[in-house]
Amino acid sequence: MYCLSFQVRIIWVSINDMQIKLRKHLKIKEKCLVVKLSSLALTKESGKIDKKQLSNIFSEVSLLKKNYALKIVVVCSGAVNAGKPYIKNFRPKEMSCLQASAAIGQPILLNAIENELKKHSLKLAQVLLTHEDLKSKKRSLNVRATLMELLENNNIPIINENDGVSFDEITVGDNDQLSAMVAHLLNIKTLIMLTGPNGLFTKDPKFEDAKHISFVNYNQSLNEINLMNKSSAGRGGMRTKVNAIRKLTPLGYDIILASFKNDSPLIASLTSESGTLFLGKKNDLSSHRNDWLRTRVKNDNGVKIDQGALEAILANSSLLPVGIKSILGKFNRGDCIEIIHKRKVVAIGLAEYSHRELEKVKGLRFSEIQKSSTKLPSKSFIHKNNLLIKED
Repeated sequence: MYCLSFQVRIIWVSINDMQIKLRKHLKIKEKCLVVKLSSLALTKESGKIDKKQLSNIFSEVSLLKKNYALKIVVVCSGAVNAGKPYIKNFRPKEMSCLQASAAIGQPILLNAIENELKKHSLKLAQVLLTHEDLKSKKRSLNVRATLMELLENNNIPIINENDGVSFDEITVGDNDQLSAMVAHLLNIKTLIMLTGPNGLFTKDPKFEDAKHISFVNYNQSLNEINLMNKSSAGRGGMRTKVNAIRKLTPLGYDIILASFKNDSPLIASLTSESGTLFLGKKNDLSSHRNDWLRTRVKNDNGVKIDQGALEAILANSSLLPVGIKSILGKFNRGDCIEIIHKRKVVAIGLAEYSHRELEKVKGLRFSEIQKSSTKLPSKSFIHKNNLLIKED
């Protein structure tokens, strides 16, 4: 396969007798690209399809596919927003309302995308996923095989979370996280996230003193940056985007965060300093197990532990129920969750019990659990072999 290599300086690279000027530092391996589109990249605040932006984006998808032979996977938000106008008394905090809106909005959104791709003689294939599909080894391999088959047959996979049936325990949480998991699943090392702001700023870009950040290295601290701004239409915000990005960059993935409002958002992301380039670590040697844990952790779902449990896991011991002080969010057995000590995520790992099972035994010694009627699948809540300590 071809490999586009973007060195330290911007250079010209020839692909299929075409030329493209590529931005500093970036690499595209295996001629593949994941594109994540935010809700407002395709829909207006009102929920109506933004035909102009949709046409602009998918014209570029066609250009990159036909002229540069790139295989492109699109992770697409906007189903809930597209269905919103068709729900009486839309209630954004009520799950049944959101799921009904997603069920209505999915075909509306896909139909609009399909009509646009038809203009370029391209075909799409819709794939709806939940966290369960990607956390399970067997199911994720099936998903990977399906997506690879679609790409080999010249289709453009349009991926979204299956919002119509997802609930707290099986939801990915947001499509930023979903795009990161899909990129990792397919080993596609370049991801473009199109959102409202043109990349990362030191604070909300509506403020005049906000400074644009064009480049972030994989190990660069972002502690001084305010990541709380989010759009009115999407579930995620800048924090969820950066969380998803920082799971991939230590594994060697390059991510570009840019605005869909640019005249040529995809081309500009690849060829200029548009947006922010989050550069991945090169020559990463981390194990596949660690990669799996990092990219599948459920943000804001986990446990708070005491000092004794912290010392135990740092000494390469398993996490036991006795050391758990409280539970955050909802999770099932097999979910990768966060382990928190004094408001800091110190580790991640695969839960052996659901949040409901853990609630019954947290803070108890194993001898106390044995005396009760509670039956558990394992003595350890998180076994040391499925636990990864986070680096500072």
